[in-house]
Amino acid sequence: DQFCDERGLCSPGCRLDDPMSCPGQRCDEGTRACSPNPCETDRDCSRQQFCAPQGCLEGCRVDPDNCPDGQECGQNRQCRQTGGCRNDAQCVTDNGPGWRCVGDVCETFCEDDGDCRDGEYCDVAAGDCVEGCLDDDLEENDDRVSATALEIGANGRVSRPGLIACALDRDWYSFQTARGYGARATLRFRHANGDLDVRLHPPRENRLKVLLLMDVGGSMDPFADLCSRLFSAAHGATHFREFHAFYFHNCVYEAVWRDARMTDAMTTRELLRWLQPETRLIFVGDAFMAPYELFAQYGAIDYWHHNEQAGIGWLQKLAQHFRKAAWLNPMPEQYWHHSTISAIGDIIPMFELTLDGLDRAIEELQ
Repeated sequence: DQFCDERGLCSPGCRLDDPMSCPGQRCDEGTRACSPNPCETDRDCSRQQFCAPQGCLEGCRVDPDNCPDGQECGQNRQCRQTGGCRNDAQCVTDNGPGWRCVGDVCETFCEDDGDCRDGEYCDVAAGDCVEGCLDDDLEENDDRVSATALEIGANGRVSRPGLIACALDRDWYSFQTARGYGARATLRFRHANGDLDVRLHPPRENRLKVLLLMDVGGSMDPFADLCSRLFSAAHGATHFREFHAFYFHNCVYEAVWRDARMTDAMTTRELLRWLQPETRLIFVGDAFMAPYELFAQYGAIDYWHHNEQAGIGWLQKLAQHFRKAAWLNPMPEQYWHHSTISAIGDIIPMFELTLDGLDRAIEELQ
């Protein structure tokens, strides 16, 4: 790996006097680097070389063939078993769509699901056909509740190309149309390799009724904004058949109010006669008050109340009348160690007014 330079020193590089210094190549006198031997055809090169534009390089060749018996020289100048591919067209002819020639071997390749066999989908990023079914980006829409809403265009039609139907996986879609108008659904698909059923279902009648009772004033003032946003969201919801909201202060007694200023009252007895037991009852309040306000007769601190029955008795009546009830408490749960909060929680399931608490309350009300 060294030669004697003009200074009389041994320097790294190939030797002009030793053919083995550059096996199968020549030693360039100027650079002292090995370089391919010049050639015009494969026959100008050694047995294990072929002629390339830059000279003789290591690899197999066709004329004359230098591969072992039963093999042939492939596109990558490596010997392969006889019968390997030479181009993509050969792979498509031998195997069908979705095949290409890679290193003289036919491999699957796809640009979309149409390039794959039945029971496979195209992983576009990798360009490979993968066993199974890759669903579309509208999942999860596997039931009526999670149905994907389709918008009807100005022409009165809905068009949604590129949908994917996987076996044993139902996909639901919804659309709105005026009462009395008919609807027709047409499904166009690429491969007729299975039964595809399309069914139109009438909308279910929404029977959910909700009664919201909200504590206002006093210790609830710090939570006024949060409760206001909750009320606005509930009041603006369109999936309730009926929604009713009333107000109270600290505890429900013989009356509740339609307004937060407490000027328009309805007796609690009248409320119980008016709303049916299947109505979902939701309280919003911190349940924090002086013990006598909850447990004592005439314990209400507001002068207009005439609570001959203690507040806890009215809460028990409400809980007994409505089959499903939940209490949302905006106060963090770590501060619930108070006699009135514990007592109310024993009557009505109580949840913190957080996203997690709302999820748990919804489960309780279902």
